Amino acid sequence: PCHCRSLARALARMATSPAASSATAAAVVAGGSTATTITETIAGSYVFRIDGFSGTKDLGVGKSIKSSMFRVGGHAWYIDCYPCGELEEDNAGWVTLYLYLDHPGPNDKVEAECSFTVMGSAGDPFQETTEKHVFKSGDTSAGLSIERKELESLLRDDDCFQLRCVVCIFKEFPAVPPPDLHRHLGDLLASRVGGDVTFEVGGELFTAH
Repeated sequence: PCHCRSLARALARMATSPAASSATAAAVVAGGSTATTITETIAGSYVFRIDGFSGTKDLGVGKSIKSSMFRVGGHAWYIDCYPCGELEEDNAGWVTLYLYLDHPGPNDKVEAECSFTVMGSAGDPFQETTEKHVFKSGDTSAGLSIERKELESLLRDDDCFQLRCVVCIFKEFPAVPPPDLHRHLGDLLASRVGGDVTFEVGGELFTAH
């Protein structure tokens, strides 16, 4: 019964921010020629909330509460919270949280910067951490741990726990160079190749297209 009540009181609430993106260009010189690459940053945030956090101690080690799915940068993500720790021998007595990339393909590789903020119901931050991680098949998660006793003491007023997760994804791709139309037209006229009309002006022949 306690286990069921704990699960019933564990609520996840999503608050995904509008996707924000920015792009920067970098010149790369190779073999005497200049190519341009664009790095695009796409960011989104999500808030995972658990009410009645003290009741989750009945879940036991290795039992987790999973958030709803949210999307950032065209990928599906979710958060897994282990209120009593994931493994008995490693982190029993600690609250462990992981951000997961959902079902990456064998060739998927997502470079992201992940920021985690542990908060109470009012949104006051208790702990913040940021890490960069490359999410791929076989390595799909990044996260943090906080001692359960410490977290319970911070939440003693309202027993509500929130985790805000901000995901910034970095994508790099080649930029299309701007057309050099004037030079191409000048070369075409000077070469007289492909001309389909010829004018004679003052005894001089001019080829046009």
